[in-house]
Amino acid sequence: MLVHELHSLEIQLTVMASPGVPADIFLNGCLDDHLIISFDSFSKDLIFKLDRVSAPMQNFLVQQNRKELLRVQAEVDKILKERTQYYNWTEGTHTGQALMRCETDKGILVNSQMGVAFDGEDVCQLDVKKGQWIVIKPEAEDFCPFQKDPFWIKAIREDCTFFLKLLLQIVHLKEKTPPEVTVSRHHTPDGRIIFSCLATGFYPRSILLLWEKDGELGMWGHEQSSGTLPNSDATYYLHVTLELPSGDTGKGYACLIEHSELEKPTVYPVPEETRRERLWVMVLSSLAAAVLVLSSLAAFIIWKKKKTGGTPLSQLECSFPPLFSSTAI
Repeated sequence: MLVHELHSLEIQLTVMASPGVPADIFLNGCLDDHLIISFDSFSKDLIFKLDRVSAPMQNFLVQQNRKELLRVQAEVDKILKERTQYYNWTEGTHTGQALMRCETDKGILVNSQMGVAFDGEDVCQLDVKKGQWIVIKPEAEDFCPFQKDPFWIKAIREDCTFFLKLLLQIVHLKEKTPPEVTVSRHHTPDGRIIFSCLATGFYPRSILLLWEKDGELGMWGHEQSSGTLPNSDATYYLHVTLELPSGDTGKGYACLIEHSELEKPTVYPVPEETRRERLWVMVLSSLAAAVLVLSSLAAFIIWKKKKTGGTPLSQLECSFPPLFSSTAI
């Protein structure tokens, strides 16, 4: 089995504009879903969260990129001013959005996305494989002015992956840590057996969790997964449960984990059923039987009360056969 080492870089640009008012621009840059760059034209604050970069270098990056973003803002204002009359905007606020995302596995581009949206609807997307833009809404084609420019193909195929690799070298997100794994079993009152496998505290995000039985991988029952989700400390967790089919005793099962910080695929056996668990099932079963007996008893008493013309319950006689015969053996 192949362990992936996935990383992603995503740039999100949002422009909000109203007729006769300078546009508001918001930009976010995310590395592995962690915000590392943010800018808004209202405050003109550009924030870099680059923990391994020296303060002077960060200040330099802020100054240089703020100038570039202000130039972008001026260009956006110019474009919107030209378009306002063409689209007959007289009122209301309109929103334009652009997104660029690339994902690599050990430095190799495995997934990419680039698109433009207007007022919440996709208007054009870049087909990276074909190297061309696809216009989704022809009436809004004017909002894709660079659709034939080869710059964007290069940006998504080369520049995005280059900057992703560079950022991974200078941005301190989290030390690589292996997962902590807990495997448990649960017996429900109705006789079902459910296994639980929790892997938590790991970084990077990519992980593989599978169930095996007697050393063989397969689908052994009904699985449910939380998906890989973030912890508060920038690590991740994954929780998967397995409900066995009726009649399966639950012997020989294990949770198999693969992660880049584990030396090899690691097997975590499901604990065997304990006497306490068996006792708990017996207690629940006995309790259920007792409830049925008491229900029958209550029904009998109510019936006898009605038959005797309303005799108080305290005066009713409960005649049951003795548990043991008084006759000597």
